[in-house]
Amino acid sequence: MRRRRPPSFHANKLYSRSRVLSTYFGEHQTGISYSKTDRTRVAVMSNFADNKSKGYFDGSDGTFFLFCGQGQSGDQQMTRANEALAKARDIFVFESCGSDRLRFIGHAIYHDHFMVFNKDRSGRRRKAIVHRLRLGTDSLETAVPPVNPIECNQLGDMVEEIPLVACRVKPAMSSATSRESRRILQREGELVNAFKLFLESRNHKVTQLRITPRYAAAPIMSDLCTETFIAEAKGDTSRESIRMAIGQLADYGRFDKKKTKRFRVALLPKEPNRDLVSLLHAQHIYIVLQSGDEWVVLSPPRAKAGRPLW
Repeated sequence: MRRRRPPSFHANKLYSRSRVLSTYFGEHQTGISYSKTDRTRVAVMSNFADNKSKGYFDGSDGTFFLFCGQGQSGDQQMTRANEALAKARDIFVFESCGSDRLRFIGHAIYHDHFMVFNKDRSGRRRKAIVHRLRLGTDSLETAVPPVNPIECNQLGDMVEEIPLVACRVKPAMSSATSRESRRILQREGELVNAFKLFLESRNHKVTQLRITPRYAAAPIMSDLCTETFIAEAKGDTSRESIRMAIGQLADYGRFDKKKTKRFRVALLPKEPNRDLVSLLHAQHIYIVLQSGDEWVVLSPPRAKAGRPLW
């Protein structure tokens, strides 16, 4: 069967909703439309003026278009339309303007998704999916209203443990990023990957914490965690990086719900100077260093006996 020619739309132009969806996509009554025979092409439609009444809070966080998952009542699931959007190669973003009008905003690339607590259309607390789509800068700034974090994530902290992928992907760097910064970020990713493989060779389950604090419009994520510790990696041992690691680990630790609090670990490429070692240990943070195929642990002076990191 020949694949239908990809649709061509013009920014800010109005189109017939029924004609667009029946010709190129699928369902007419939902905010995510896709063809059952070709799920690589998906249309997302948002009625910015009326979303709140249905439990949706779409908008821009300044970097991404935050698009609430499908499902007006009860917990949303990563199935059907939500799953199709996450796997789509061609994403077309429209604004719903009346009963049979769509305004084309632009093309988007799927970035990721996270979970929040908010209210469904009946006012009941539920788990909701927030898809993060990368739109062109002009479209994001001019065609998408800003999102209010208090409205989209108002009913509690969402803490998830998610699988840590085999190859940790670092954020894309702009052309202005220095060569040294790129090197540090590369080293950080290499540390995480190597430590993950080491832990898995010892039969440890390695995950990441994905935390969306109440009132936040985006999640924070740890570098990795296990049943016994939460780790943050740094690609160098400068004071700036060490202080950042301390702050990040303190932030993650606030949301650790395990009965026995997990240790906090700074994963570093080499041993810092004595003052920075003392600074980390004063915050009860373990230091883990790579030494060939082995890993060296520098424990705080008052570390709990009988509870090894691995």
